[in-house]
Amino acid sequence: SIEANETDDGNSFIEGCPTITVNPATLPNGTVGSAYNQTLSATGGTAPYSFAVTAGSLPAGLTLSGATISGIPTSAASVSAKPRPSPPKTCST
Repeated sequence: SIEANETDDGNSFIEGCPTITVNPATLPNGTVGSAYNQTLSATGGTAPYSFAVTAGSLPAGLTLSGATISGIPTSAASVSAKPRPSPPKTCST
């Protein structure tokens, strides 16, 4: 399995070889009761990437599907989620 580790800048992850950076670096704020839709992307490593919330959680009403966080937030909350990418191939170290 691939484990992504956070580097000092808080946005980049190293999976044993290249640095993988998630964009956007900071998720835009949402509004309670209004539709939210944010597509994630990644650079570095080898695409395609899959994303998962591996620490924290998304606010109630939001889900991560593929590379998109969407839904309608049902209450105000600080985002504690850190979506992380994982490339489909491993590399030797």
